[in-house]
Amino acid sequence: MKVRPVKKFDVRSGIAKILLTLSFCSSPVVHGETLIESWIPPSELKLDRETNLTPQQFCKDLKSKAVVQCAVVGFPDGKLFIVIDAPETPDREASFYATHPSKKCDDEFAAGSEMRMNDYFAAFKGESAAIVNEQIWAAEGKLQDYAFTYRTKLLAYVTAQNCAKTRKAAAYLIKYTPECVAHAGDLVVYISDADTSVRNGIGQCMNRAVQFQDNALRLRIVDAAFEQLELPNHSDRNKAIATIQVAMSGNQTVRKYVREKYMDRLERIQRISVLPNVGGTATGIINSLKSGVAADGKK
Repeated sequence: MKVRPVKKFDVRSGIAKILLTLSFCSSPVVHGETLIESWIPPSELKLDRETNLTPQQFCKDLKSKAVVQCAVVGFPDGKLFIVIDAPETPDREASFYATHPSKKCDDEFAAGSEMRMNDYFAAFKGESAAIVNEQIWAAEGKLQDYAFTYRTKLLAYVTAQNCAKTRKAAAYLIKYTPECVAHAGDLVVYISDADTSVRNGIGQCMNRAVQFQDNALRLRIVDAAFEQLELPNHSDRNKAIATIQVAMSGNQTVRKYVREKYMDRLERIQRISVLPNVGGTATGIINSLKSGVAADGKK
């Protein structure tokens, strides 16, 4: 069963037409101004193929009719994409924390992290690209300074014996510190954590750390990233595919491993995903493996 995404834009009468294309055909379908990718099989998701609703309203209406995840993903160039995923299992995270006795939370640490994260997200609302970039740079600097203040505690804070808000904050901040690289072997297990925030924070850490690891650990990280690639949301997929790409860069051992073990997985991602930071990245990896040339130009 394959999900065939929309491939191109088509603006009609100034109205954003949205086409949900769930088919078994091999040729791409052209329609709609907003691209939609769905990870739900056609037999499970029965929807009209077109709508005049905004992406946000489309997701709101869809979630009122079906138990799914529907996200509107935006890119710096202003393009919007709709991603429909399998339903999240909210009890997974709750069950995880219920079965892992928690040490006392570090409320001060978590609150300080949240305040700086809010500043970071607010930076994206600037009036111009130059202002946004400047504000993001400043906000990133504050997050890094804060991470270094707690760097000796972050590794312990990520472990399963800490409460949710402490773990979430530590998992996000550790990428700013040398501990991310030095302890990548200990951290890689959290790529498949029950807590979405933890695994995404560690996913960003792995993306930075993997290029500094020996081949044995690179392959472990690649395996973990391919597991993350199967998790049911876009945030997991884009971090996982980026880590895989970095792990392969200029490294023939990893490239050979991915080519022999995971090519079918990459081709599936390429077929399903219309997003440039998931399907587009998968296409780049596949092309580089078939041509024998890495993204950095090295064979």
